[in-house]
Amino acid sequence: MLSYTRLVNLYNKYSNDIKKNIETQLKKFNVNYAIKDKKYPSAFRPDLLPHFTRVYDDENFAIYKIN
Repeated sequence: MLSYTRLVNLYNKYSNDIKKNIETQLKKFNVNYAIKDKKYPSAFRPDLLPHFTRVYDDENFAIYKIN
């Protein structure tokens, strides 16, 4: 299990480095697709992001191509 300090550090890295530059980070690691699980609540909303195109959708999940 992650310690509280480690969890805070990960959150800060995400907030300060990754979130601001998400497109750069996705390209850096050659991420081409994202999966959204519809069964569990999540703040992840790829349908609101300009470079995400839905390529598959059913009652369980949606797959988005990152353009």
